[in-house]
Amino acid sequence: MARLLNNTLLRKAGYLYNCMKQSETNRKLNRILNTNLSGEMLKMLEIIVLIFLTIPLYAVLIWSYFYPQESLLWGKRWMYKEEPKISDGAIRYIKVASLISVIGLTLVFIILILTQFRR
Repeated sequence: MARLLNNTLLRKAGYLYNCMKQSETNRKLNRILNTNLSGEMLKMLEIIVLIFLTIPLYAVLIWSYFYPQESLLWGKRWMYKEEPKISDGAIRYIKVASLISVIGLTLVFIILILTQFRR
């Protein structure tokens, strides 16, 4: 009986210790996350980070518009012994797809920026 009581008390004490430890960690985390940035500044920061992360996508789309043959063969050139002939339709398709993607991505950013600051 005494052993059972001791084990129960030890388990409860361990549980309480873990709860205290977690709440201390939560308090530290809340102190780190509670900054003095206003909502407008956070929205602007989100948009700036998003734009910086999509710059490589814009670069690839612009590159594939100006050099459609190279972009079509990028990573596949090793499969051919000679330079393959790419049809005019494929080149036109790559150019149109790149142009539409750049315009669409730009429109998405404009809509995103307008909706972020409208709230």
